[in-house]
Amino acid sequence: MVFTDLVVGVQAGVVAALVIAVFRLGQLRILFHVTSSADMHIISFSGPVTFLCATSFERLRDNVLSRTPVDKIILDLSRVTSMDATGTELLLDFLGELKSRNIQVAVQGMENKLFDQIRSYDRNSGMDVSSLQRRCL
Repeated sequence: MVFTDLVVGVQAGVVAALVIAVFRLGQLRILFHVTSSADMHIISFSGPVTFLCATSFERLRDNVLSRTPVDKIILDLSRVTSMDATGTELLLDFLGELKSRNIQVAVQGMENKLFDQIRSYDRNSGMDVSSLQRRCL
């Protein structure tokens, strides 16, 4: 009886921990700023870029593409805490969409670890990440 109650209690704790982890992993914040020249936008990411961010990237893409012609975008990745494989693919797809529309992209504040991760996935995407302009903070 005690053993059964213990197992049920541990299972409930594991489920609660998973629910909390899912909410924390899905907390990507994307800030969109239009500069005074209106042809350049700054997009700041804050938090983890994971598979839970797919809808955030869809909204971002729709927001960028619905704007008047955009020539330049600065992606500020200085506050990205981590990125999983799906998050990397989402970012590469977004960068590919921008490239196909002849929008120049500069990446600001990306840690070398994240850049290496993106470059390793880039080999299969057809997008030349090494051509991205990296800006220092």
